[in-house]
Amino acid sequence: MTRNALFIALCAVLSACPPPTPAGGESRDAGASGNDAGGRIGTTPTNAAELMASLSRLICDFQWRCQMTRGKSAVRTSAGGSLPERSECERDAVLSFANLRAAIEAGRVTYNQAQFSACATAITSGACSGDTIGASCDPMVPGTVAQGDPCFFSGECSGDTQRRSCEKAGGEQCGACALGLAPASVGQSCGGETHCERGLECDFETEVCRARPAPKTAGEACTVRAGSPLYSDCDGSADLVCIAAVCRPMRFSDSVGEPCGDAIGTYCEGGLVCPRAEDGAAQTCRRAGAPGDACYDGQTRIVYPCASNAFCDGNTGSCAAKRANGLACTSYLQCESGNCPADVCAAETDRPREAYQICD
Repeated sequence: MTRNALFIALCAVLSACPPPTPAGGESRDAGASGNDAGGRIGTTPTNAAELMASLSRLICDFQWRCQMTRGKSAVRTSAGGSLPERSECERDAVLSFANLRAAIEAGRVTYNQAQFSACATAITSGACSGDTIGASCDPMVPGTVAQGDPCFFSGECSGDTQRRSCEKAGGEQCGACALGLAPASVGQSCGGETHCERGLECDFETEVCRARPAPKTAGEACTVRAGSPLYSDCDGSADLVCIAAVCRPMRFSDSVGEPCGDAIGTYCEGGLVCPRAEDGAAQTCRRAGAPGDACYDGQTRIVYPCASNAFCDGNTGSCAAKRANGLACTSYLQCESGNCPADVCAAETDRPREAYQICD
């Protein structure tokens, strides 16, 4: 999961997500070295600014604990991805919750200090599925805007947090609070506009809600999803992958020439990368490509990851140096900053964001 995807998932639980970033302003993939799971709840914040700082730290604790294990970090670096600093994580989290802070300061969302400890505990020690976060954190920041009244985002709306929404006409900044369909319970139909109650998942083969099964442990039989051992019913937070229908621990190598790849559950470390074959066949660990090195072989259909200061140029099939701010781009992958709004590389702080406004 990308860093941006994680923040979207968590702030969606709190109904605090900002409007979508304009096209071209993607967020680059994130990783981290190590797993310094937090568990550091700290003192209870007394105002919106302190709450945002605490939530940002706690969310990054969640990311490190659940998404930035050794294995998940190795998957990123083995594919040529880079690992950001913890400060970068917390900065992005603060930006993701800008609307929530503004709404609390405007009185359109209430901050319930008594609920902070329960929310923090759910983030730092709850299941990595995030099932317990909404139930614990929504009561901490209830909306005050009545159904039918103007709103800027769903978190301002009062009522059932699994149903409330800020309905907007196309292109409009302001909408009106409304209640959507009630979530489905076990055995009821799901999919489309109907989602399942918290703690449940939609079985998309039968399109009915079911209890989310516990992740499988090492040695248990497993099923691969989406064609990759990385996506299975094994416990990913324990760095398990599904190989030959059995959950097995990931393996790691820092030696050039060692076999690697999803097919065998082995990933390269120590600055090495693992080429990716279109048919999924195992490859061998190698040095990342420097600018000018080949990054794609059209005959064998193998992708060779570039170093962190380069990207794979699809026009030439070779690694090219990443571009400085102010230069043209078509993807965030081409930029040193990892930010390509309006087809020009720009600093992360230059990414366009919709400013919060009070809708009345």
